[in-house]
Amino acid sequence: MSRSYKSVRLKKNRGYSTEDIQRACAVNANTVSNWRKAGLQPSDPKRPYVFRGGLVTAFHKARQERLRTRLNTGEFKCTGCKSAVFPDLGSLKLTRASNGANMAFGQCSDCGCHVRKFVAEADLGVFEQLRNPNTTVDSSHEEIGRDPGGIGISTETDAPRWWLSNDRVVYDWQVHAGRLAEQTVDQHLSAIRFMEEVLHGKPFDRLTIRDVNLVLSALKEAMATNGEGKKSRSTASHQASQIMSFLEWLIKQDGYKRLPADLPSYIQLPKSAYAKAMPKAEKAYASLEEAEALLDGMPTLTLAERRARAMFAIAFLGALRADTITSLRLAHFDQEGRKIIQDATATRTKNGKASESVGSRSPRCLSTL
Repeated sequence: MSRSYKSVRLKKNRGYSTEDIQRACAVNANTVSNWRKAGLQPSDPKRPYVFRGGLVTAFHKARQERLRTRLNTGEFKCTGCKSAVFPDLGSLKLTRASNGANMAFGQCSDCGCHVRKFVAEADLGVFEQLRNPNTTVDSSHEEIGRDPGGIGISTETDAPRWWLSNDRVVYDWQVHAGRLAEQTVDQHLSAIRFMEEVLHGKPFDRLTIRDVNLVLSALKEAMATNGEGKKSRSTASHQASQIMSFLEWLIKQDGYKRLPADLPSYIQLPKSAYAKAMPKAEKAYASLEEAEALLDGMPTLTLAERRARAMFAIAFLGALRADTITSLRLAHFDQEGRKIIQDATATRTKNGKASESVGSRSPRCLSTL
């Protein structure tokens, strides 16, 4: 793994504990602690810390970007992990060069490589600040600041806004949702973060019926709009159901039991909202005859072309999703029984469904396989 952490793919909507970040980035607890001192903001002051995945990614990206401009006070350029880092204080040594300037030597707090640079009085002040375990130097980082209310807000106009006050309860929900597939968890988290964005980060322990109604109105507007932020009927319906499921879990948790018991019922979309989102004209779809004609015209000279032709035929034979088709193997085809076996344990299927598709739609498509 690259020590610049470019290959680490943390999901922006998820919460991560210190142990989760250690496993994902292959680092120890001291490294995560050094990141926190260098400006990585936890979601709240409580321990064990919880970090938003998107903020961890933004933190590493900001350190990479600073190497192209200028270092912050107290930072060193590490040639090992290619980041702007603060040194490991236990290894820090100060000497005076022949020209009278102060020179600092040390080790990178992330990868252990040697770092050095000429330092000024301001750098020395940061080093002293770092020695205090109860303070951080995130004030020197303009990319990610700390709001007095515990809400992380980026100062860059084109950067996303981070609401952090609910990350801990969302992290608890992630543990509860461990029985679900990863893709399903991501979809639920997207719906929960949508509700959080509509309510401008309002803590979930203070939710009211009016708040849930605002989220419902936002879903209706997203279905009716034609511009940016438009949601299809299916997406809005799924997100409403996912938010309802989250609220049903939330009102049973300690500290949230005083919320209205009927809170989840206020997120149900009315039938009239679906009607407004219905397309005005039906889309044109290719017939089986047109599909066969297209199949006959596909090239078959190279292995890649024959593979593309076979995948096109499979789509019409088994009516499978594109992601499922790309994960199929030869063992999933029963040529004698004219079947395509959708094995949820070996292929990427929706909601872990398994089935057998009978290839009787078109003999010509079947012969392609």
